[in-house]
Amino acid sequence: MVKIRWLGHATFEITLAERTTFVDPWLDGNPQAPIKTSDVKKADFICITHDHTYHIGSAFEICRQTGATFVGTPELCNYAKANEVKEVVEFNIGGTANIRE
Repeated sequence: MVKIRWLGHATFEITLAERTTFVDPWLDGNPQAPIKTSDVKKADFICITHDHTYHIGSAFEICRQTGATFVGTPELCNYAKANEVKEVVEFNIGGTANIRE
């Protein structure tokens, strides 16, 4: 069963087969977000659609606190690694990527 929760703006939490993915996790400072970054205890993947600050949002902090894999364009993945994110998966705009099962 898939569970999709809108967290304000472009932020979504998607749970499928016990895996949790956040898309564009702008949580802190987002007036519509019902949770804060510190509330996220489990995340497997963080997917960023593009490089606006309100789309990157809490991505790096969530990756560091949960061990989630950061998924984004090569430039965003380099930025994530520079911000101490350990696991990244690169994809090109309009492309696909294989990520761990």
